[in-house]
Amino acid sequence: MKKYLCLLLAAFGLLLIGRAARADEPSGDYLYTTTASGEAIITGYLGRDTQVSVPRSLNGLTVSAVRLS
Repeated sequence: MKKYLCLLLAAFGLLLIGRAARADEPSGDYLYTTTASGEAIITGYLGRDTQVSVPRSLNGLTVSAVRLS
């Protein structure tokens, strides 16, 4: 039982480290993260406009998705 608990905690720790390494990067008024395949996912908007267009690319990376929380 102890062995399984240690394995579970280790796996959870690795998941947390992976998430921390993928911090949002700014590009103009947008925040984005990159995928393993080199695409950008918009994760936030810092501007004041109420109507915006999703850009085709950010810092040379193709925008593949928008995930706002």
